[in-house]
Amino acid sequence: MMNLTARLAQMAKQLPDKDAYVFMGERCTYRQLNAAISQFADGLAQLGIRQGDHVALLLGNSPQFVVSLYGALRLGATVIPINPIYTPDEISYILMNGDAKAVIALDLLVPLFIQMQGRLPLLEHVIICETPQGKEKGISLPEQMKSFTDVLRSGDVNFQGP
Repeated sequence: MMNLTARLAQMAKQLPDKDAYVFMGERCTYRQLNAAISQFADGLAQLGIRQGDHVALLLGNSPQFVVSLYGALRLGATVIPINPIYTPDEISYILMNGDAKAVIALDLLVPLFIQMQGRLPLLEHVIICETPQGKEKGISLPEQMKSFTDVLRSGDVNFQGP
């Protein structure tokens, strides 16, 4: 039986130059998407994320959501998608009860994670995706948080999963 990430890898072999998506005028082929997913999955693995760990996604419709979702699935992690417009109480409730080991979130949510520090004992990694709105507001990354771009760059493009 084929899973989602295996099917995407198959598409990358069969139709490498076909558009996997177009986002705000930017095109991404199946080859590029599959490479980014492998890189991100390996970046997560280097952080200690393993099969069965819970990874929360607090992202809107974006390429980072797709790469994060498929990257975590390629590792065998359990993904918890959370609507980023939920209230802080709703978000913290889901994170606490979801046993999230890592969360991948929009930079606009950095203040929330600073506020929740110490209240989520299982949360080891907060990975932040930069947005134009976050840059406008001057949101900077605290030392203990990682950028999505750095996690992506740290991974191996040839990573195949556990």
